[in-house]
Amino acid sequence: MVAMLLTIGTYLAFQYFGQKQTDNYRVQVTDVARGQAYHVPTQAELQAPLNKEIDFADKKVSRGEGLTSVETELYSAQFSNYGGTLSDLRFKKRLGREHKPLRTVHHKDFFAREESCFLLALEDATPFFYDLVEQSASKLVYSTKSDGWEIRKTYSIAPSTYEITLRLDFIPSGSAKPIRPRLFYPAPMVPEVGYDVLNAVSYNGEKERIEALAADSALSDAWKMPEVLGGENRYFLHTLRSDDDHFTQRGYYKKIGAHGLTTILEGPLLSQKSSYKLSLYFGPKDIEDMNAVDERLEGVLSFGWFSLLCKLLLRLLGWLYSYCHNWGFAIILLTLVIRLPFLPISIRGAHAMEQHGRLRPKVERINQQYRGDVAQRNLALVQLYREHNLSPAGQIVGCLPFLIDIPIMMALWRVLSSYMDLYQAPFVLWIVDLSSKDPFYVLPILMGLSILWTQRFTPGVSEKQKAIMIFMPLIMTALFANFAAGLVLYWLTKNILSIGEHYLRKRILPA
Repeated sequence: MVAMLLTIGTYLAFQYFGQKQTDNYRVQVTDVARGQAYHVPTQAELQAPLNKEIDFADKKVSRGEGLTSVETELYSAQFSNYGGTLSDLRFKKRLGREHKPLRTVHHKDFFAREESCFLLALEDATPFFYDLVEQSASKLVYSTKSDGWEIRKTYSIAPSTYEITLRLDFIPSGSAKPIRPRLFYPAPMVPEVGYDVLNAVSYNGEKERIEALAADSALSDAWKMPEVLGGENRYFLHTLRSDDDHFTQRGYYKKIGAHGLTTILEGPLLSQKSSYKLSLYFGPKDIEDMNAVDERLEGVLSFGWFSLLCKLLLRLLGWLYSYCHNWGFAIILLTLVIRLPFLPISIRGAHAMEQHGRLRPKVERINQQYRGDVAQRNLALVQLYREHNLSPAGQIVGCLPFLIDIPIMMALWRVLSSYMDLYQAPFVLWIVDLSSKDPFYVLPILMGLSILWTQRFTPGVSEKQKAIMIFMPLIMTALFANFAAGLVLYWLTKNILSIGEHYLRKRILPA
């Protein structure tokens, strides 16, 4: 009971103070390092305002939409001549409900064109209709003309990684006026995921780490020549990961609708022929997948102060799954692997706590008897512990299993609540999605009963304390009722192992 309360309280504290620490990296100056964020004044006294609006040259539909499909080992993608944009993106190996591929980019019609992925906007009149001028298995070239400029977009889709390369070519004619292009791409949206929060993601070059910022907090900031900039949700990441030609002079964000977030890469002022190559990661937040494209992206899996432990547990969980091929059984095995090394400490600690629990009534009588004489009280307590061959420090030793367990439980809490592979992963019978709550609340009820069972082992509990302890299983059952089934399964397994440890301890360390 103490371990559970400490875990929940510590987790919430880390969440609160960790977010405060992340917010503090924003600065209020214009002379910043590459990739660092800075606040843009609302009146723009110190610099140009953030240009988030799009003025289209084409006000009416003048031609039909043409969609072109590209298939790779990982993607099923569609591109549109409307804006020369990515219209639809499906992940073949990441299945959702009804075993259909999950989508993070959704088709936008002419009237929602500002939300299109990889839309290229100009300051004055943005062209919307493109021509497909070249096509191959994993390469598409779109072209358009506007105010004396020819603009080309060349898409290259990696065959076996989640990398999309976009080459931008700007070719002026004699009458071309200077232009400043801006590239738009949305954060991933997966409507079927019930709880989904969007974050802005960037790479801080000075601190050499990925940093995430809540979507609403990022809307007034800009990033100078960012190396990594994009958006994430619970399971997916859309981000720039390479801009070697320095197209992006600054990056910022725009809110779309009630929940959407779009990244804007603002290019330089162009007056002559220019070419830029951008590499982007559009894929799941999976360590192996992200490392295959850019090792820095692993930083989006930031689990706070226990990040290293979380990543180790992720790898261990994946390794166990490779043997049992069921994520539910992998969680059970993970719980066993974590608990077994600490079994001797746990048994010794519980035994010490039980012995001290039996002495509690005598300790209370001594405290009452020598209430006004501290020296005599301490002598009496030392004598009592000697008679029973106990150390006063035994209670501290008994707490060690709980102190060891707290960081592990916090790390697993973070891992199991946001692990992509648990989405729509079945366990047994009615548990068809370990990332969602148990539809019939069987696991939370069993967990509550297991807590009630473990309370029977608590020595030296008064009748008043017993009455209070009865409510603990009810509270924990209600609390865990809406948690992910995978997380509840871990906690239930942990409680069952604790019950088993109790009976094992009774056999090897009798009272």
